[in-house]
Amino acid sequence: MRKSVSIWMLVVGVVFGALAPPVLAEPGAHYAVPKTTLSFADFTANGPDAEIISVVERCVREQGHPGKVEAICAGLITSACPDETGTTASTLACLEAEFRYWNKRMEVAGARLSFVLKQEDADADQDVYPVHLEILVAGGQMRWLAFADQWCAYEHARFRGGSLGRVTSASCRNNKTAYRAIELEQAIANHAPVNGE
Repeated sequence: MRKSVSIWMLVVGVVFGALAPPVLAEPGAHYAVPKTTLSFADFTANGPDAEIISVVERCVREQGHPGKVEAICAGLITSACPDETGTTASTLACLEAEFRYWNKRMEVAGARLSFVLKQEDADADQDVYPVHLEILVAGGQMRWLAFADQWCAYEHARFRGGSLGRVTSASCRNNKTAYRAIELEQAIANHAPVNGE
């Protein structure tokens, strides 16, 4: 009897263990963010120092996929913020410093992609396949921004006015923007000349 119970427990453990969601590492767990030398005011006004940015850049290179970057790399800058008070306002200031980093990265990638696609559209034979990639991507970006705003508004609203809603909304904005920045950068990197030219 004891042996059959042990075997049954082993089978149940294996089956339910296989069905259980994987345990994910804490975001950024493999990336030690150095302690900043900046004051809280300097960090939140001007962003992180070069050492912290280099850790984020390494994380992005190693993770590659936008979803992994969102899950693992987004939050590294905020974690380095020298917030000693722990208030909602100071946490939001740290999150805003990180948002500026990802937002700038997204805007630069969007502008570069637009430039590349505009050139391709000009070079393409519009009689063969009349499409303007630059216009499609610009429209998609506007819809993506609206989607991200709405989703993060939901993240805020689900706390029904509580201060945690402001923090989760700001964190959502960082995560979504990090994902989109990497997605746009990869669209540029994956861009192949038309007809193998």
